[in-house]
Amino acid sequence: MTAPRLFASSISTRFRQTLRFIRPRSPGPGAIESARNLLDGDQWKALIRLNPFDQWHSFCVYCELTSAEVEHRDVLIAGLLHDIGKYSETVPIRFWDRSLYVLVSSISPRIVLWIANRWPRSAQAVLVDHPVRGATLARQLGCSPATTWLIENHADGMAAVTGELALLRQADRAC
Repeated sequence: MTAPRLFASSISTRFRQTLRFIRPRSPGPGAIESARNLLDGDQWKALIRLNPFDQWHSFCVYCELTSAEVEHRDVLIAGLLHDIGKYSETVPIRFWDRSLYVLVSSISPRIVLWIANRWPRSAQAVLVDHPVRGATLARQLGCSPATTWLIENHADGMAAVTGELALLRQADRAC
């Protein structure tokens, strides 16, 4: 895929995700119950303390995986918990923070990294660091090494892509 087409595809995907942020939908009781049975109590609490959009997004990723008949437990748990690193008690992530992150990272990831490094207590820093923060939290919550690796690498374009990571990324992009 050429660079302009890749950029347009990325912007299109991120635009759809931004629209969903404005009006998240409920994933339905079946998905919630199934997910609740997969996670332990502390993992579930980490998921439900996310903002409504990130909760919906996580359930959407989980539903994409189950619809594709993925049965690998680590992938399913990573689908639910891949964005838990976006939660911060001190730095709320607002609509415009997410929009800025999405737009600027689609144009130039270096600029987002510069912002995150310049203002380490900003929403941009939380968004940039969410895979590492999420993997650390997942490890503390008792997730397997495979699940924590998937969470840590779900947004890293340079990570070696395993079959499991490809499934997670595909479901993440679809939502």
